[in-house]
Amino acid sequence: MWSLGEEVDDEGAVAGSRVLVVDDSATIRFVLEGLLSRQYEVLPAENAEQALALAQAEPQPDLILLDVEMPGMDGFEACRRLKTDDRTRHIPVVFLTGMTQPEQESRGLWLGATDYLVKPVNPALLMARVLNQLLMKRRSDRLRHQQREGARQAQRRLEETQGVHNELLVALVGLMGGRDQKSDLEARRVQQCVRALAQGLRER
Repeated sequence: MWSLGEEVDDEGAVAGSRVLVVDDSATIRFVLEGLLSRQYEVLPAENAEQALALAQAEPQPDLILLDVEMPGMDGFEACRRLKTDDRTRHIPVVFLTGMTQPEQESRGLWLGATDYLVKPVNPALLMARVLNQLLMKRRSDRLRHQQREGARQAQRRLEETQGVHNELLVALVGLMGGRDQKSDLEARRVQQCVRALAQGLRER
């Protein structure tokens, strides 16, 4: 059973997490980096294009704090691209913007963002939201890993079972095709082999 205690360190953070901060304002990037860097590794980006490149690079960020109004590509378009790219769609995006209109918030969430915060944001609230998103991301990563591992194990069992099938078929062909030429003792040996293979197949 997953619990907060399994993920949160003594400082109340998800250890080893990386947060990508995207804002065209150097002042806001500086403030956010100062706040977050006490508990997380912070990746600053001054525009959406730079953010997309950092999101695709390894190791990837665990969370993206994304402004909306920026020169060039805006945050909405950046979010759309992040969520339609298999390499980045699992990274949670939180909009951190000065746009207060409800329709803008709805648009951001519709595009796939997991939260929408309006500047200026209370530091304690921001840290709580960041922690919550990182915890959900960690849990989601674990579930995807378990699913991939389960799929690999199922494929391995399938291949092993197919191998037993093939061995069984070869043995049956040998028994049926060579019955006239083999002695009764040899035939019994082949039958024993077939039974052993069949038993092994049932036990898998």
